[in-house]
Order: sequence, then C-alpha cells, then structure tokens
Amino acid sequence: LTTPGSDYLQMFFAQCVKNNVEYVVMEVSSHALSLDRVHGIKFDAVGFTNLSSEHMDFYQTLDEYFQAKCKIFDQVNPDGFVIINNDNTWGKEAAKNHIINKLPGTLIPFQENSTFTVTQNSLDGLRLIINNSIELFNKNLCGLFNAQNIVMATLIC
Repeated sequence: LTTPGSDYLQMFFAQCVKNNVEYVVMEVSSHALSLDRVHGIKFDAVGFTNLSSEHMDFYQTLDEYFQAKCKIFDQVNPDGFVIINNDNTWGKEAAKNHIINKLPGTLIPFQENSTFTVTQNSLDGLRLIINNSIELFNKNLCGLFNAQNIVMATLIC
C-alpha cells in the first residue's frame, strides 16, 4: 500500500492543482505498476535504487518483479530524466536493457565513491557527501540502502 489507488491519486492531484502545487514527489511501488494505480501518469523524473527479494509473495520470480518495476520507465516524459543506481546488478540491467534504447529523456547513473561517499555509517548516524559538494548527516539513520535513498532523492530534487 505504498502507492495509493488510482482514484485517490487523481483526487489528490486535483487538490494539488487547485492549490497551485507545482511538484509532487512520490514512491511508486511495483505493486502500483502491476495493478495500474499510476496508469496514464507521466513523470518528469524517475529513480531506480535497487531490487531485492522482498515481494516474492506477489511475484513468481525476481525477473518478473524486475520487469514490473521497469514499467515506470515507459511513463517518463520525453524531456524527463531517469537516475539509476548502477552500483548493483539490477541497476546495471535496468540501464542496459530498459533505458538506453527506450527512454527519450536523460539517463543519470550513480555509484558509491563516484557520485557519493559515505563518511560515517554507524548507530551514531549516517554522514555522506554527494558530488563532492553536499554534505548530509542524519543521526537516526544508518545503512547503505538509506544512503542510496538519500542520494536518489537529492539528485532528483
């Protein structure tokens, strides 16, 4: 239930337009893509961080899960962009097979130690530097997956 149903989303977007909201940032789950909750929505930016075996109750195989996540690339605006964490097998596969030939927008890859560096990753917090210029610290987070999510959100913004 990460991504609400299409009826709620459309009602929410209508309220955003009514209130002069220019941008909406949202997480789009593989379930939402498989169940057409975001059908017809065009995205200005899309991020792909990683894929793990967390939804195998819904998908038969990891490849089926991966294909479901990749459906979002078909919904990127022609002048939009995609950021892919190509520091893992699935990110490399997404960039190679689903983006290069299909996406009309720009592909922006990112990797640890080239796009960002983790300088602290402990129970005392997570500190990282993005593009050698933006230093971020969160005392409540740790773990590389959190660093990757922070980098993704920062690059999209």
